[in-house]
Amino acid sequence: LGGAAGEENLRNRLESVHPALLDQSIRDWFDPQRARVRVLAPDAAVLPDFAEILQANWSGTKRHDTAAGNYMEGEKETVSLENGCTLILLPDTHAPYVSLNMTSSGGNSLLDTKKQGLAHLTAALLRDGCGDMNKEAVETYLAARASSMDFVTGKQIFLVKMEGPIQYTEDLLHLLDQTLASPQFDAKELDRER
Repeated sequence: LGGAAGEENLRNRLESVHPALLDQSIRDWFDPQRARVRVLAPDAAVLPDFAEILQANWSGTKRHDTAAGNYMEGEKETVSLENGCTLILLPDTHAPYVSLNMTSSGGNSLLDTKKQGLAHLTAALLRDGCGDMNKEAVETYLAARASSMDFVTGKQIFLVKMEGPIQYTEDLLHLLDQTLASPQFDAKELDRER
């Protein structure tokens, strides 16, 4: 319900929340046995023992040690590509998911004043279709695979993020290839994003 009735319902629900209810929810929904701490830090970084801090503050958490610097189950693999880019593979078999993060130079601070906003516009339009798939088709394709793909710009970076169940890795990489090689840049979507 919207309007005054919806607001009243929301206020009543918020007023019914109390510390005991929150404690019970935490006990019901947060399982300390499944808690993990993963940190990707520079090689020379001095870090506190996060697992020890978690154990001290959340009883019932078991320690899952990995050797210092070997923060994932598999060995880190670094591949230097011919174009000068570096690919870092971090295998992790704890969850049947694949996650891809690609970062490159980009962003508005690298553009002249007449082109400000172009990086953000490009990132927004890349989400809006590729090849013969319009925005809705891309969203349906990703939803059917319980996956996500996003493009983000910062002041000096352009980031591609994709994740989903491991059995759809080939599908996701194909979609990413199509998105980067043949984006639609639909005129209607361009007008909407402006």
